[in-house]
Amino acid sequence: MINATKASTTTLLHIYGYYRLFVAIGLTSIFWLQGSDGFLGERFPELFNKAVLFYLILSLIAVRYLQQVPIDLQRQVLFGGFLFDTTFLVIALHTSAISGVTALSLLCVITVASAARVLGNPLALVVASLFVLGLLTDGLVSQGYPSNERIDLYNSGLFSAFLMLTAVVVNRFAGHLRFAEQEADKSRRDKATAEKLNRLILQQLNTGVILLENDEIIALNEGAEKALNITSKQGKPKRLPPIFHEQYLQWLDNSERPRPNITSVHDQQEWHLQFKVVESGKNQYTMLFIENAQNANRQAQQLKLVSLGRLTASIAHEIRNPLAAIKHAAELMQETCKVDEDKRLLEIINHQTLRMNKIVENIQSLSRKQSSPRQEIELAPWLTKWCDHVNPHYGHQLKLHIDTPNAVVNFDPSQLQQVIENLCQNALRYTVQQADGHGILLHLQYVERLQRYSLAVIDYGEPVPSEQVAHLFEPFFTTDKKGTGLGLYICRELCLSNQAALDYRCGGRRRKSFSILFAKF
Repeated sequence: MINATKASTTTLLHIYGYYRLFVAIGLTSIFWLQGSDGFLGERFPELFNKAVLFYLILSLIAVRYLQQVPIDLQRQVLFGGFLFDTTFLVIALHTSAISGVTALSLLCVITVASAARVLGNPLALVVASLFVLGLLTDGLVSQGYPSNERIDLYNSGLFSAFLMLTAVVVNRFAGHLRFAEQEADKSRRDKATAEKLNRLILQQLNTGVILLENDEIIALNEGAEKALNITSKQGKPKRLPPIFHEQYLQWLDNSERPRPNITSVHDQQEWHLQFKVVESGKNQYTMLFIENAQNANRQAQQLKLVSLGRLTASIAHEIRNPLAAIKHAAELMQETCKVDEDKRLLEIINHQTLRMNKIVENIQSLSRKQSSPRQEIELAPWLTKWCDHVNPHYGHQLKLHIDTPNAVVNFDPSQLQQVIENLCQNALRYTVQQADGHGILLHLQYVERLQRYSLAVIDYGEPVPSEQVAHLFEPFFTTDKKGTGLGLYICRELCLSNQAALDYRCGGRRRKSFSILFAKF
């Protein structure tokens, strides 16, 4: 059995309801206005009058309340309506003159065809069978009437066969139509799903995407809204900002020339633009891809570091063995050396081998990407104990300020110690000692806006020059001739491996900090 779709059933239910009302009004009007020569209800006018009035009243009720029928019950209601139509038309044929059979028979054909279109077989055949039963019964009953009022059983049989054939043929065509509707509906759903999926993918992209027709914006994703500094209150712009539009016009003049990075006015970010032509039928569009140049450079640098890490790890391993031998030999020579000049040279050798060994350790830690065994750390007592232990080595310049004594975070303790020691050693080189004797402030607080704990290592030295801030966490970047340029990079990598973040902040001329923002616990 082939069912019509729910939406199609609802529409046909309303259409057929108004059609039934139109037929009821028409038959009632004809019956009341016809003269003595009228064919409707000629044989039994009283019965026809009651039947047509009842039919009209029920048709009015159906039109008024059919819209309130639940979708799951509409098909059953339609079947009941067709049975009601069948009963009325059989009564109308029985009570009317033979001359009116042709007009009423047409209504029978419409009813059967409608049932086949909406209900399908076998329910449409049930409706047709009831018509056949009524017609044949009426024909047999009429055989007892005078000869001029008798119904031709041969014609009744042919018309009954025609009704059954109508039910079968219309149902066959309706089946094909319903199948086509279902396929079209499935195609629409698939297309809508694909469009929704494409929009979702575009919204998740960090790269900004803008669809242009000529120079008018048709659509854009969240990445593009961020690049254009668009808020939800402003709504979608119709044109590109001047700085982007200028690049678009230059691309139209010469699409082969590479586009330079541009700097946005609102956040001083560098953006790389890429234009692509998209053709859809006779229409031609332009796709504008906006990518953060800093992110692209960072990704490229990460790829380089992967290869560099593999190379340096193997080199570091090979260097460490002869380095240990050199250090051991220098220590042996230092024990037997009696010349002061030679002792000084041996001390230089020892110092430089220790420095080279530290570089090797940093490079090896840089190349290792192992997951950190994180633990729950109560930061306040942990920091207090650590400061008490290391403060003598820092000339008692460490000062600890705790705003949140109940702070608990997830971090590898040894890696946290390595990060803090590295940041404190770095701060000690640049800080200025304060009146109370401290030069480094460790400030533990809770950042309400982010709902995360933060530990800031603050010193009172000169701030980092603005042109160097962007390179602070790059490997091998250093302003110290004795530095390796790996300290801050390794600190950030260790923080990232513990799902934390490390950032630089400048609080004024004599106050700067490196802040660890711990993961939510």
